[in-house]
Amino acid sequence: MKVPIFLVAVLKFFFMLTGCVAVISCSSTSNRVEQSTQLGDELLTSIVSQSKVNNFDLNSHAQTFLKKHSDQKLSTQQIVQITEMYEDGTLASISNGNFDALAKWEDNDIDKTKSKLSALLTLYPAKASVIAKNAENYNMLGKTEIIELLVNANLDPTLNLSSTAAGDNANHNTLPKLSTLDNKFIQEDGTAVTLKGVSLCSLAWHKPLDQIEQVTHPETGWSPKILRLPVQPRMWEIEGAGPYMRKRIDPAVELCNENGVYCIIDWHKIGNWTDPEVNEELMNFWSNVAPRYANNPNVIYEVFNEPTKPKARTQENWDAYREYAQTWVDHIRNYAPETVILVGSPHWSQASSFAVNNPVIGKNIGYVTHVYPLWKPSRWDGLFGNAAESIPMVLTEWGWSSVNQNPLLHASKESFGEPLKQYLDVRPHIGWTAWSYDPRCGPAMLGEDTEMAEFVKQWMN
Repeated sequence: MKVPIFLVAVLKFFFMLTGCVAVISCSSTSNRVEQSTQLGDELLTSIVSQSKVNNFDLNSHAQTFLKKHSDQKLSTQQIVQITEMYEDGTLASISNGNFDALAKWEDNDIDKTKSKLSALLTLYPAKASVIAKNAENYNMLGKTEIIELLVNANLDPTLNLSSTAAGDNANHNTLPKLSTLDNKFIQEDGTAVTLKGVSLCSLAWHKPLDQIEQVTHPETGWSPKILRLPVQPRMWEIEGAGPYMRKRIDPAVELCNENGVYCIIDWHKIGNWTDPEVNEELMNFWSNVAPRYANNPNVIYEVFNEPTKPKARTQENWDAYREYAQTWVDHIRNYAPETVILVGSPHWSQASSFAVNNPVIGKNIGYVTHVYPLWKPSRWDGLFGNAAESIPMVLTEWGWSSVNQNPLLHASKESFGEPLKQYLDVRPHIGWTAWSYDPRCGPAMLGEDTEMAEFVKQWMN
């Protein structure tokens, strides 16, 4: 086909113009990147040079230098952190390609870690891949959080991060992602699953990682499908969010990933659900935890272990509580749009049956009931059984002790264990985790409550 001469001229002009723009763009980008990649090194050189001047102020010098040379706006806190990293040798180590200094951040809280990493990415964008990789390897942040930092720094979010961090899809025995449908928990292919397992007492007491390894090991014969991982608020407060997640939740979740079991991260609070401090603690906890494990299909969130007072088991009290619960769930959903969320209820999670008439709004929401021998079998329909015909239900705590004389716990296999098994076996849509797989927290299946332990073990098989 003959192309008109004027069209050829237009095309030539277009390609020449495109090429010029590309060259200009590449040249500009190259200059910008080249300048940025040397920013940390230039800062070090500048500090060494100017530090000999009388009355030298490191913080003021760093602030002036970075304001002049960096396109990224750094906060006052980050400027201070950069000077601290200069003084403790972190900047010099990273300039020399040694990233072991990041291991020293293990005890930092999560917000401080994010702030310092963001500053490092500004100083060393050319080393972003290695910085991000080391942050992941040291379990400083989850993959999702690292990617967010990279995006905020205008860096490539597809840098070579592994997919084995506890907060992300594991390469081991990753299970089908769970969701809810009507009153059931289902896997991705639509198969309904009965969640049977045990609850630990705490991720900070009594060697929980050994407990997870033991109960999930094929040779021990327990064969749980799910484990509940309680986070005791006091220990969370003492250790701090970042250290607790890195030292306790991350390895526990990873071990569950490796051994092919679902796990429930449980904010193990017992308290007044209207208390502003209780609500602040809860929101802070989920602000840290929800985004960290949002992409792990093995993980479920239990919002609040046992809300207590106001404790009336009435529709009116549930309706008031539901307003709080909706706020908590919406907050978690900001970070974890798909994760299954389990919602407790007033009266130590023994009023969830009222949710049938006024459920929490949203998808992939289940409800929690705790049942002990004080609740006789004749009351189970009203406590949870009838409601479970309409809404997803998990008994995240149940158990008995034939040794402990406390009327709340005292029972036998014949009076409590067998009746509960008979009740739940004909209702496979109801999941459960027996309390507790622990040597001390009663009923203590690894301690004095061997009758219950043997019963639960056989039931799971």
